[in-house]
Amino acid sequence: MLNKLLPTFYAGTAVKITSVFNITTPTTARVTIKNPSMVSVVLNENMIKDADGVYSYVLQSATSWPEGDYVVTVDVTYAGYQSVTQQKFTLIRQE
Repeated sequence: MLNKLLPTFYAGTAVKITSVFNITTPTTARVTIKNPSMVSVVLNENMIKDADGVYSYVLQSATSWPEGDYVVTVDVTYAGYQSVTQQKFTLIRQE
């Protein structure tokens, strides 16, 4: 069943994950993305700095990936501190 509250994308398209931090330049900004079966499709990849405090990662999904809700975990470290946030999106197939 489609979750209408989450951002929704078609399988086989690029999905841009953007995170905004209160820190202009964290030591690390990494992303892990898991499919609906909680299997990692991206594991601890570096995010790209778009601007001070704004980081992104572009995920190229495959048409063979399962439909459903994907979990995005962003892990940021700065000066010995760690912050972890999560967001979700839904992937569907084109008809």
